[in-house]
Amino acid sequence: MANISYRTGKQSGSVQIREALQPAPAFAEAFERTLDHLHANRIDFERTPLTLGASLRFDVNAERFVGPLSAEANRLLTRDYRKPFAVSEKL
Repeated sequence: MANISYRTGKQSGSVQIREALQPAPAFAEAFERTLDHLHANRIDFERTPLTLGASLRFDVNAERFVGPLSAEANRLLTRDYRKPFAVSEKL
């Protein structure tokens, strides 16, 4: 699900990401540690911009995303598999 959040997110600057993470101190702290690590490894944010993943809600009973961006996120829950590696709709 984290990958789906990333794929439905958008490129953002570190200021925008900090603002988005303010309500979640643990995530904000992890983001600051990540920035420190990236700076220490000389990552150029102009060449490799950061992506802020979308905030998605998941209905565990229906096993589907609900709310904003749910249509796009639900499309990413599966893919077309080539035979004979197809995954049945009913497991």
